[in-house]
Amino acid sequence: MVKKIGIIGCGVMGSAIVRSLDGFEISGFDVNREKVESLGIAIAESASELVSGSDMVLLAVKPQTYRVMDLDFGDKLVISIMAGVPLADLPDRSVRVMPNLGALVGESVNAWAPSGAATEDDRRFVREFLESF
Repeated sequence: MVKKIGIIGCGVMGSAIVRSLDGFEISGFDVNREKVESLGIAIAESASELVSGSDMVLLAVKPQTYRVMDLDFGDKLVISIMAGVPLADLPDRSVRVMPNLGALVGESVNAWAPSGAATEDDRRFVREFLESF
């Protein structure tokens, strides 16, 4: 069961998602520490620290940033909102999500596609997670 959510990238969309989540222990990492501080969530000192302390990781960074990150996600569930990064380029247990600006007001319509390694429990969690924004 997912209890600890880590978010890498606290820009416009990442922040909108964080603000709509309730009932989770949330931590964030962004190269601009002030963005994480403004959300009032726990601050990870590095992306790898965030990954190791999370049950699920939300990737909300630019594709070019992700491509230079060298992170070991192990078998953690990863949700990506990165445009242009296919499931094949993500960790095995991933879900690709395409939110829209409605997330800013908690009314996003989200298209999503799970990887083959995403379990039924993962899919159920993602459905509920996406309904929050």
